Amino acid sequence: MPTGFSEQDVNLTAPRLFSDSFYLLYIDMMYKLGLIFYSITLPNTKRLDIRLFITETMHDAANYSNQVTELMLETGIYVRPPNISTMNTQEMVQDQSFFNGFFGDKRTLTGLEISQLFGNIQFNTMKTVLLLAFSQVAESKEIRNYFIRGKHINVKQNTVFSNVLKEEDLPLTMPSQFNVTTTNISPFSDKLMLFHISNLSSAKLRNFGDSIAVSPRHDLGSIYFRLMVETSNYAEDGGNLLIENSWMEKPPHNVDRNLLAKKKK
Repeated sequence: MPTGFSEQDVNLTAPRLFSDSFYLLYIDMMYKLGLIFYSITLPNTKRLDIRLFITETMHDAANYSNQVTELMLETGIYVRPPNISTMNTQEMVQDQSFFNGFFGDKRTLTGLEISQLFGNIQFNTMKTVLLLAFSQVAESKEIRNYFIRGKHINVKQNTVFSNVLKEEDLPLTMPSQFNVTTTNISPFSDKLMLFHISNLSSAKLRNFGDSIAVSPRHDLGSIYFRLMVETSNYAEDGGNLLIENSWMEKPPHNVDRNLLAKKKK
């Protein structure tokens, strides 16, 4: 069993750090991520008891996700994606200009491309608020600076995504209710916060990869690739901080047969 975390990593007496509206946004994003990771795990699992457990967990996550979405709609804090007009007729792509992005005429964004841009903006917004809060309460100056750097990266990336939508007259405004309080008393250990941000960086890389796969326009692929490199570098620096503080556990890995042979000698 992994060491993971303990009661020492959570301060239950700490003051509130986030607004209620942010809690809902956070829970919504976590359930969406959970559904993605469960669906990836299930086809690669052979033991029946584990498959049944994952299936049940997916069902619970989907139900809770629906409840959170309904609550966000009821309270008026649900951020609706940009609307596009419904097509009245089916059309076939006529030539390779469908992929243009750097040269020639650029076609308008597809619904799926818009959805990916919107989803990445939402994810970055959630992570920006987390980084702002964590930088406010972290004990280590080095980790605080790491969180501040991540916040700037997320804000810059959201500007890039928003500009793509603005070019198509699809402006997107995120509400301001996702607030952070003024407390500097942390409810979490630096270890827990850094681990969480590192995992969210990994999830963002997966999001960007999915976006590339369903965004045929060349300029979009270039944007996602560039931001993937930036996010990957940031994630690696976070991993180095985990290692320096002896907070990164080794996952299960293959046996090094060459090392065993050397020990025999």
